[in-house]
Amino acid sequence: MILIETAILTAVFAYAILIFVWLIAWHKAPDEGITESSDGSIAVALHNEAGNVPALLACLRRQKAAAIALVDDHSADSTYNSLMSLVGRDSRFVVLRNTRPGGKKNALRTAVRSLHEAKVMAFTDADCQMADSWASTLCAKCESSHADMVIAPVAMLGDGSFLTHLFELDFLALQVCTAGSALAGMPFLCNGASLAVRREAYMSANLNDAFVSGDDVFLLSFLKQNGGKIVYAKSAQALVTTRCPTTLKGFVRQRTRWFRKASGYTDWQMIVFPIVIFVSNMAWPVALILAACEAGSWCTAAAAIAAKFMTDSAVLWSGRKFWKIRVDSLTVATLFIVYPIYILLIVFSSLFKNKGRW
Repeated sequence: MILIETAILTAVFAYAILIFVWLIAWHKAPDEGITESSDGSIAVALHNEAGNVPALLACLRRQKAAAIALVDDHSADSTYNSLMSLVGRDSRFVVLRNTRPGGKKNALRTAVRSLHEAKVMAFTDADCQMADSWASTLCAKCESSHADMVIAPVAMLGDGSFLTHLFELDFLALQVCTAGSALAGMPFLCNGASLAVRREAYMSANLNDAFVSGDDVFLLSFLKQNGGKIVYAKSAQALVTTRCPTTLKGFVRQRTRWFRKASGYTDWQMIVFPIVIFVSNMAWPVALILAACEAGSWCTAAAAIAAKFMTDSAVLWSGRKFWKIRVDSLTVATLFIVYPIYILLIVFSSLFKNKGRW
């Protein structure tokens, strides 16, 4: 039993050390200002996004970009027609249909191929909103840092309900870890809703075609393993916002889709860091169960819970101001308690989901 308790405490404190390395990097990095660039282009893939097209185009029109490629991927709704009717006479826009097998990855390849003159490209999703200087900020960061990829912040906003606030905080934790790990020189996450990539690097990448999505994380993995330079844009102007799922079913479906791609990772940090996070989330409930069954020590359980809760709280409080997400003790405590159940639900659900989903 001593060995089990030692393993539990080792897992939790290893997680705490890793997180605080990332948080130190996050807090040390200065907030970056706006640097204008007009050399970049924008690529967006769309699938059944007719309802989001008007708001997306309103944002994209205000961007300082040389060209904007919009690719419809086999939509069953009026996405393509909406794009064609709303683009108007803005010569920067190129509207295409993906003729390759369905999937976001192939749709984005179609977009990138059409951007012949682009040196740097900014990527976002159809359901996102962003500041007017979003693309120029990202592309300028990519150019000035001579990076192959720029990872940028994303905020997921709910509808004001307690449930979607939990979803907001869960995503906030992911974003803080994404930022901190990248700033510490060990990136293992990114989000295709806000990225900038050097076109040459994108075209040379092997993006694991066994998965139709994962254009972001598989690109990150390829670049890391091939000596690519990856930086983070800690700038409010680089942040995009998107909407939270409004139901538990929708949330689980989204996270399951993300989790399914993990089986295709080959970068050691993208494998090891999630395992550390998973094990630490399972460790404190195991310690609590053992103590309740008189098979373990209450001191071990208390130490594991305290260390894990304080670390998780530090992550959320560190990101609340930059991402402008409300963090309160009740929601943090609720998320802490339900998180192990949520993780197990995602793992179980992933066994029955088709990895070919968009």
